[in-house]
Amino acid sequence: MSENSHGPHNNGLPRSHILRSRTSIVRLFAEGRTLSYSPFRVMYYWTEPEEVPVKVLFSVSKRNFRRAVHRNRIRRLMREAWRRHQKPIWELSAHKQKTIHIALVFLRREMPDFASIENKIIQLIHRLTSLDETVA
Repeated sequence: MSENSHGPHNNGLPRSHILRSRTSIVRLFAEGRTLSYSPFRVMYYWTEPEEVPVKVLFSVSKRNFRRAVHRNRIRRLMREAWRRHQKPIWELSAHKQKTIHIALVFLRREMPDFASIENKIIQLIHRLTSLDETVA
């Protein structure tokens, strides 16, 4: 069997880094802190250390994008930008010795391009790390 980009050695965001637990998601939305940073609403919640120190959830409203292909495209762009620039959050989590759960909700009604999403994710990560270092 030949190894291709869909094999076990790809560079995508590992499934274990995606927030999937219903109880964790409910707790994040109920007890987490909210940060509005256009075009995103960000919710984050620090919890006890887990196997993976950073778990993230990507969401796009069905109200704003009726077609699933458009929602999936935006989530894919968000995931790739996050994957490329997540290191500062991992370092902060290791420093605090806690796990952070993060939800990124895309709010705009227009289809974004990768450059704009990537730029906003970089700024958002910087803002999250600087905000939390002042609180910690």
